Amino acid sequence: METFCISALEAALTKCLPITNDLGALKNTVGDRGVMIKGEQITKEWMDECIVKILDILDGKIDTQTLID
Repeated sequence: METFCISALEAALTKCLPITNDLGALKNTVGDRGVMIKGEQITKEWMDECIVKILDILDGKIDTQTLID
């Protein structure tokens, strides 16, 4: 599990929207600055939810600018 995740901070610094799971310290490091999907990213359910979230982003159903800012 992540204990900090420097990549999440790099994403925030470069105005990149992180899409990640909620394990370890990602809950704190990413927090409300990205899209959090519960569970392990190696499961089919997680991958399916990730696809739904990406499609929601592309359809404008998720306010990505607010998350990034």
